[in-house]
Amino acid sequence: MRTLVALALSAGLFASSVGPVRAANLPPTRTPYDLRGAKIFQNLCVDRQTDDVDGLRVIVRPAGAIPRVLGQYAEGGLLALRVARSKQVGGGLRVEVSGDGPEAEFTGQITGDVATFRSRARASSPFRLPLVHGLRRAPYC
Repeated sequence: MRTLVALALSAGLFASSVGPVRAANLPPTRTPYDLRGAKIFQNLCVDRQTDDVDGLRVIVRPAGAIPRVLGQYAEGGLLALRVARSKQVGGGLRVEVSGDGPEAEFTGQITGDVATFRSRARASSPFRLPLVHGLRRAPYC
């Protein structure tokens, strides 16, 4: 029991010494689409020295919305939101995000609150996009 208490206390001290994750404001995202009720998945981050934004954002609007899925890629800066192709597959969505060239092309699957994507150009391993709240904040890289 004493070991358990010591372990819990040391974990608390470690967490408090790490501190909160700092976040940066992103440039405003202008869109003619209503984003109320949308789920936003992104791994965007901001470089501390240059303020460059890197990563991917996928927005899934409520069922019945047209277009249903929007994608946004960033490498140095945020590109415009683009309509992404999506298809209902089983309990989820299969999504294709296209951009200005192969570096900005991704395919993925979204099921509930889990989004897993893969880069077409880089033949990357699948990576997850976390579900986030809001378009205006991203952690520093």
